[in-house]
Amino acid sequence: MEAPRRRSSMLAMTCGTDRIVIAGGGVGALEAVLALQATLSDRARIELIAPGAEYVHRPIAVAEPFTGIAPQRYDLAAFAAARGVELRTDGVASVDTAARTVETTAGD
Repeated sequence: MEAPRRRSSMLAMTCGTDRIVIAGGGVGALEAVLALQATLSDRARIELIAPGAEYVHRPIAVAEPFTGIAPQRYDLAAFAAARGVELRTDGVASVDTAARTVETTAGD
């Protein structure tokens, strides 16, 4: 049985709207949050949809077998809270650009 899906509004910045959805929990998503906040300040609400609760700095992981040093892990909830970003731990099932919506895999 397929998991229920939830639709979340994704609005374009060019329309003068106040909500931006960023999909992913990797370095690109975190950099996007920081860049948008630096550019837009508080003019937009940002929602981060990430498949897991942590960001793992994977480039360091290749050295772990040789050094025994595990990659660093960062709590996405702490990152989001410190920046006033809404975090949803979920996956993105689809994006409808015409309707400006994101459909998640599991919902809230």
